[in-house]
Amino acid sequence: MGSKSPRIAWLLRAAAVASATWFLIPTTQAQAASSLCITAANSDNYAQIVPDSSSQAVTKQQAANTWDDWIWRGIDQKYPCPPNGASCKYVLDETHSQQFQVSVGGGVVLGNTTTVAKSGPWYNLLASIIPGFTKTSTDTQTFSFEQPLRPGQTAYPYQFVQRRWIQGYYKGAWVKQNIGCTVHTSSNPRHPGKNVPGVMYAWNPNVTYGQWSTNKAVGHGWGVHIV
Repeated sequence: MGSKSPRIAWLLRAAAVASATWFLIPTTQAQAASSLCITAANSDNYAQIVPDSSSQAVTKQQAANTWDDWIWRGIDQKYPCPPNGASCKYVLDETHSQQFQVSVGGGVVLGNTTTVAKSGPWYNLLASIIPGFTKTSTDTQTFSFEQPLRPGQTAYPYQFVQRRWIQGYYKGAWVKQNIGCTVHTSSNPRHPGKNVPGVMYAWNPNVTYGQWSTNKAVGHGWGVHIV
């Protein structure tokens, strides 16, 4: 989905004075700090909001109705009833397992997390925290039935997952403070590095932004298709 988000591997722990030079820490440890100094390269040219792995996808609403997504059609087990002759009976007694994607479809709107229209460095990150995104599961069904058929009809089994549209928004991010600061590019004394200008961002666990939607599996079952 979209362009690959750059790894904001190292950000600056900021304590007090924005013009000072700070040590770098991984973003996964950044929640210990209340603010960060982030460069233009690591903030998409100073976007208003910078998400990280602590951001959350919050469900806002769900569709009233569901729909059946056929994840397996047993067309190799078709049972035709000859068009000329007596009625038939399709009998099946077996178990079948099928992998499926937990969530499908939908999309991501980045909101004010980016200065680039319709895309941005956090697209993949924000998509990945949608409930069930890119996850797979296995559905196992036992087909045990007798299905009467009229002359000329054909039947085969199928499996489905029941899906429902859900949508929501994102919560928690670094918020731009419009205060200048400096990031030192190296913490290794053998490699002095250099000072790079940045802007202060403060962590806000309650700030909301963007939108997401997807079709999530909420049930499963099987049936017999007759044509």
